[in-house]
Amino acid sequence: MDPPIFAKLINNKKSIRVDMIRKSFIMVALLFVLASAIIFFIHDVNARTLYVGGTGDGNYTSIQQAVNNATDGDVIYVYSGVYNENIFIPKYVNSLKLIGENRDTTVINGVKENHATLEIWGKNCTFENFTVTSSERSTSIITISYTDHVKIINNRIEANNNTCIYMFFSTNVTILNNSITGGGINIVGGSLENWNTHIISGNTLNGRGLYYINDVSNFVISSEEVGQIILVNCTDSSIKNVDVSKSIIGLLMAFSSNNVIKKCHIHDNHYGIFLHESKDNIIEDNLVENNTYGIYVTHSSYNEIKNNLIRWNENCGCWLCCGSFYNTIYMNNFTMNEKNAHDAGIFNKWYHKEVGNYWDDYNGTDNDGDGIGDSPYIISAEENETVEDKYPIVSFEKVISSNNQTPGVDISVSLLIIALIAVIGILKKREQK
Repeated sequence: MDPPIFAKLINNKKSIRVDMIRKSFIMVALLFVLASAIIFFIHDVNARTLYVGGTGDGNYTSIQQAVNNATDGDVIYVYSGVYNENIFIPKYVNSLKLIGENRDTTVINGVKENHATLEIWGKNCTFENFTVTSSERSTSIITISYTDHVKIINNRIEANNNTCIYMFFSTNVTILNNSITGGGINIVGGSLENWNTHIISGNTLNGRGLYYINDVSNFVISSEEVGQIILVNCTDSSIKNVDVSKSIIGLLMAFSSNNVIKKCHIHDNHYGIFLHESKDNIIEDNLVENNTYGIYVTHSSYNEIKNNLIRWNENCGCWLCCGSFYNTIYMNNFTMNEKNAHDAGIFNKWYHKEVGNYWDDYNGTDNDGDGIGDSPYIISAEENETVEDKYPIVSFEKVISSNNQTPGVDISVSLLIIALIAVIGILKKREQK
């Protein structure tokens, strides 16, 4: 039986209404796409190239002058020359490109103390083909703050042992093919994305490789001389027999777990080994010397630091702070550090199975001759809490024989290898002469 006429009319009206809604939606979508294209076209048309240096009429004489007159998407092309100034790119200038004519002859020399030579707050900015230097008391060469998608490409970055590139609460930073002399890279940020979203590749530090490894498991770095190693969100991996020196942070490990740092020579850095937000890692059988801070642990827990020779560090041999808890430190040799250790963490243990560490400034006795001091070694003494090594080592030889342990053997082997490498290098240089 056919439906009544009024039912057919209702169905037809519904169909017409649905068709009108669909067409309206399509029209709105098309208008949105058209408007976006127009905005992009206008933006692209309005983008300019500003020139600094050179002989052209109207060229700027300073890079900062050009930056002050730039808008989103502009390119600032800088001719070869020496520019004694500090550059600041503000947050409201985005997608700006600073391009040098030649990276060896286009030089920016920072002149302000306690400032970065280049400070970037704008998003999606590019800095390419420059030599960048700084005053001796600058905070860094390049600082990238509270921004994202910044690119630092093909530059010579030369510092006086400062942090060369300082990334502060930023994401998706690209650092490619830079030759860095001095401090290396430092990362600061409260969340994982401030650490693991970057692309850092093809860079050297003081003529050695600079490694940034993120979101990787089960890898090995072994038997190399490197400028800096940065591990972020890495697990179940090892760094062995590596020589790391002359960086702001020799070996930086963040948001990582179950890794091993073993038989490495970590020396002449500001921070030798730096742990941040990391747990269940092992640092053993390393020679950590001549750094400002030998081992620095912050916001990290359940790590084991054992059998290391930690000596001649300018400020402190091993520093624990800032919410670091349940770390275990034992069988280490602390010698000739300005301060052997500092512990502002919680529930850290400076001994294991009634064996602690050797402290060169321990003044206690060992009346029973077991190699363990009769009184604790005081590490930190606050009003409400005293941190101590309850079982300080007086004689490694006696502790080893009574506990069947072999600390220092791996360190000695590493030292022998390092010495042999040095001798071979000297002989090769003599042959070349």
